[in-house]
Amino acid sequence: QKPDLAVKLFWPNQGDRGVHVNLSGIGLTKHAPHPEAAKALVEWMTTPEAQKIFADVNQEFPANPAVAPSAEVASWGKFVADTLPVEIAGKRQAEAIRLMDRAGWN
Repeated sequence: QKPDLAVKLFWPNQGDRGVHVNLSGIGLTKHAPHPEAAKALVEWMTTPEAQKIFADVNQEFPANPAVAPSAEVASWGKFVADTLPVEIAGKRQAEAIRLMDRAGWN
């Protein structure tokens, strides 16, 4: 509705813990019906070629540090990422949602 609205990206918490980073992942289940094909997919997804495709299509930072992000993503600049282990964040998700609800965040 306001295409000329002046906004810019903001990386919070750069002076202390860093900004939260969403994760994308891939894995194999113990009872996968085609484990060799699944393993081949996982191996391919970590190649520079696949990481470039995935990162460009989703406009994400590549998981493989040898792969450069798209020009748009690179324009966002560097940031300090939060190093909180993802399992801790998961354990505290319900608490975080309650806090957001209390604060009226939508």
